[in-house]
Amino acid sequence: MDNDERTRQNQHLYFLSDEEIKEGDWKYSYTDKKVSKQDGGFTYEGDKKIIATTDSSLTKLKTSEYHTGYCIYLPQPSTAFLEVFVTEYNKGNQIKEVLVEYEGVCSNCGEYHKESILCSYQGEYASQIAPFRLKVNSKDNTITIKKVKDSWNREELESLLVSHYIEIGSSKGCNLGQDVREWTKIKISSTKYKITFK
Repeated sequence: MDNDERTRQNQHLYFLSDEEIKEGDWKYSYTDKKVSKQDGGFTYEGDKKIIATTDSSLTKLKTSEYHTGYCIYLPQPSTAFLEVFVTEYNKGNQIKEVLVEYEGVCSNCGEYHKESILCSYQGEYASQIAPFRLKVNSKDNTITIKKVKDSWNREELESLLVSHYIEIGSSKGCNLGQDVREWTKIKISSTKYKITFK
């Protein structure tokens, strides 16, 4: 073992969210640069909820109808993501933002779905998809992570617009999806779209 290996300090990844921090949640404070558990008291502007991590010491107390007060680990990133993260880091590219998949409760069937999908219940679109929860693979406790997308082709943009208006239309009792499909045929003429967020 050389000196570098003895002095090397392992680091953990923390996936942070702007979600409300409730009692029992783990949080990261940008002010103190510390990880802590929310045990009553106040949260501060610099606090972010930790929704997933590589740190297996972070657990939550959970209760079910069969068990009282057992510990579960916070969700974690997949090994495939960690490999990409390390490879990019070694090239000098830091991955600082990712998209994490959430799912919502369908008001038609009560199941959790991805956003704006066709509900299997009576073949209808979900009229309301809330509240949302982090989608976690039950087999290995991992989350689905994707690269932050900043450009879309015509088909992707049309699909996003249609699914958004189907969601809105179904909550108002009308079908806006077909109107949007017609509008996109007329209005969208270029082949690539780049959106920059500032």
